[in-house]
Amino acid sequence: LFYLLYCFISLVLIYLQYPNIVNIYYLRQTSINMKKILLFILILPLFAISCADEIDGGYPQKVYFPKEGGAKSYTGEVGIGWFDIGDYNGSSAGKEQDDGSLVAAYGWLTVILPNDGRTTLHFIAEPNTTGKTRRQSMTMNRGAPAYMKIEVIQD
Repeated sequence: LFYLLYCFISLVLIYLQYPNIVNIYYLRQTSINMKKILLFILILPLFAISCADEIDGGYPQKVYFPKEGGAKSYTGEVGIGWFDIGDYNGSSAGKEQDDGSLVAAYGWLTVILPNDGRTTLHFIAEPNTTGKTRRQSMTMNRGAPAYMKIEVIQD
C-alpha cells in the first residue's frame, strides 16, 4: 500500500513538473537520462522497504497449541512497541488498554502484552472444533526497522 501511494504521488509530482509526459509522442522523444530518472524514482521505495531486518528477540518462531486450546506465555529479550495477529482473511492490531497493556484478538486467538516492560507475551487459544489445523501469524515491532514474527499453530 505504501509503495502504491508513493508511486502515485511521484507520478503526480512528475506530471506537475512535466505536463507533456502523458503524451506518448513526447515520451518517445524524451532522453534516455529522463527515462532512467523516472525508473529510479519508481524503484527506490522497493529498496527502502526491503531494508527491514527480521530478528527473533528471544521469542519462539512458532507456538503450538493442542486442539483443546489453552494459554501459554513467553518472555523475550527485547520490548515490543506494537504487534498484530491475523491470517489471510484479515488481522487485528494490538489495542492499548487503560493500564498501558496491548491486547489483540482475532478469530480463535487472543494475545496480551502487559505493560511491564512489554517483553512477556500471553497467548490464549480457544478450542479447535473444526477438525483442521489452524494457523495465524503475529508480527511485532520494537522500533523500525527491526521486526519479529511468530507463527501460531493449533491442531
